[in-house]
Amino acid sequence: LPSYTDLADQSSSGESSWIDGQRIISVYTLNNGLILYSITTPEVLSNIKQTFYYSIGAAEILVFFFTLLLSFYFSRLITSPLRKLEEHMTELSEEQFSDRIPVKGCYEIQMLSRTYNHMAERLEFLYNEVYMGELRLKQSRLDALQIQLNPHFLYNTLDTIYWMSKMGESENTSIMVSNLSKMMRMTLEPGSNNNMVALGRELEHLTCYITIQQIRYGEKVRFSVVCEESLKKLPVLSFLLQPLVENALVHGLKKSLNGIVKINIFTENSVLVYEVANNGIPVDIEKIHNLLAQKPNGSQGFAIYNIHERIRLKYGTDYGLSCNLNQGFTVFKVTQPVFQQPEENKET
Repeated sequence: LPSYTDLADQSSSGESSWIDGQRIISVYTLNNGLILYSITTPEVLSNIKQTFYYSIGAAEILVFFFTLLLSFYFSRLITSPLRKLEEHMTELSEEQFSDRIPVKGCYEIQMLSRTYNHMAERLEFLYNEVYMGELRLKQSRLDALQIQLNPHFLYNTLDTIYWMSKMGESENTSIMVSNLSKMMRMTLEPGSNNNMVALGRELEHLTCYITIQQIRYGEKVRFSVVCEESLKKLPVLSFLLQPLVENALVHGLKKSLNGIVKINIFTENSVLVYEVANNGIPVDIEKIHNLLAQKPNGSQGFAIYNIHERIRLKYGTDYGLSCNLNQGFTVFKVTQPVFQQPEENKET
């Protein structure tokens, strides 16, 4: 490479700056058009180097802080949705299932939000189906207690007992008192409402009721009960049959002089079926369907709805109560799955 002196000799013109007799900066215009700058004082060169290094250092500091701010911004951009997710998870643990997270942000955050929303919807569904279902079942059990012994039935029975005793019909009086006391004892037995009972026990309760009504109505109403002996050990919900038969008497055969009530119990495709039919006044099927769909405000139809609701809460919506007309009879049909032994025996 040519030296500074050789390049200076090739210049056509040049200028220099002098301070205190020392040449500081020289500028030469070379023959080929290039411009040559020369700094000859070490102190000036050192100052320029320091300025250059300071500039580089300042630039590095600026880049560092800019990178720091950028990192903080992106960190907030990522962690903010995660903090919101954490807040929603806390609310979820407090059984607040209705809140949902907006699906936005990067792909991963969107996936987390969708997964959370799906989980919250599922938990809300299960909460309503299981927990609220248990509450409805408990309420249904309380309602069942209210209809186990209908006040009208109890009053009419006691009134009949009173007049029979007045007329000296001691035998029928003792039969009615015996069956009524047996019904009340079965009703008040520990766990009689909350637990399932054997079908045979349920039929005993029904037989007591039928015996009392046969004495009251005499030849006006005839009863028949058909049930295979092998079915009597099957577990069923307690106090389902008696309200159905009572409904047939009170609403179907109220003014009948030749009433028939038929109770038929059988199994069909692993389903236990109770059919209670009466030849009284035909019911409005659509009205019954509406009654089963929504809890009645008054007492009318309450027993029918309660039976339907208890079955569905216990076994699911595939089972329950239905009604139809068949050859002059109004038929109420109750279905439940068949179990081979009572639940309390399964646990032992």
